Amino acid sequence: MPTVSANRNASCLYSSVYLRFGAVSLAIALSVRQNIIKILMYVETGQGQGELDNALQLIDEQIAQVERPGWEERLHYAELLRLKGWMLARKGDLEGAEKNYLASLAQARQQQAKSWELRTSTSLAKLWQSQGKRKEARDVLAPVYSWFTEGFDTKDLKEAQVLFEELGE
Repeated sequence: MPTVSANRNASCLYSSVYLRFGAVSLAIALSVRQNIIKILMYVETGQGQGELDNALQLIDEQIAQVERPGWEERLHYAELLRLKGWMLARKGDLEGAEKNYLASLAQARQQQAKSWELRTSTSLAKLWQSQGKRKEARDVLAPVYSWFTEGFDTKDLKEAQVLFEELGE
């Protein structure tokens, strides 16, 4: 369920925002988190095209919030970009999807957020696999997948492993 994952990923967000920026920023961070949960629910329930459009609008609003000058809390930025890429791919905008995946990957690497990097690499590798770019797909997934030494029972690593095996040598 998306709320469990989003709750865990955002748990340290509140204390760090409050300590650095005070109560107003904490309220904004809580709002961002609630909207991320809504986006995850739209995406993970696989609802109709209208819901996908609503989710894209909501994600664009959240990206604008995170990119706002002076807003330093970018904990979920890589995931927001990945989700936008995933939604654009579902709408058939493969160029937009790739652009967002690459931006997400750059952000995850900048943050040294291996979980976000794994998720994005998996999404990008799936896109490239569907376009016949098997070598590129394997090349983007292999380094981050091989970085992990534990947690192979998690959904993200299981999904990456299946894709990695599909891509073969």
